[in-house]
Amino acid sequence: MSCITAPGMTPELHPGSRVFRCSASEVLRWMQLPSWATEATDQIFFVMRHVDAGRSLMLEGQPFRNLYLVGSGSFKCLQTDPDGYEQVLAFSIHGDLMGLDALGQDVNLSLIHI
Repeated sequence: MSCITAPGMTPELHPGSRVFRCSASEVLRWMQLPSWATEATDQIFFVMRHVDAGRSLMLEGQPFRNLYLVGSGSFKCLQTDPDGYEQVLAFSIHGDLMGLDALGQDVNLSLIHI
């Protein structure tokens, strides 16, 4: 996949990450769905970013803003109970969509950590 560094997207907004821009067609090809790529999907762009190990992608209770698609590596999804114990809810790997638990909610319901 040949994503380019996104103009106007500043990695400083997300410490420990690098920001890229990819077309929907590139994402479809990357997800093994090349027949879905069209001229229309060539015009739709997504911001993609690299998150370094040890960083959190989303925090529990943070306002819901994005859905995330895992491009490589893995993420651990945690939830903290009132006593402070962390429970691992899931591991997300290549091709998984993260943040769906917050759809229709005001806040993210779990912590996503790489």
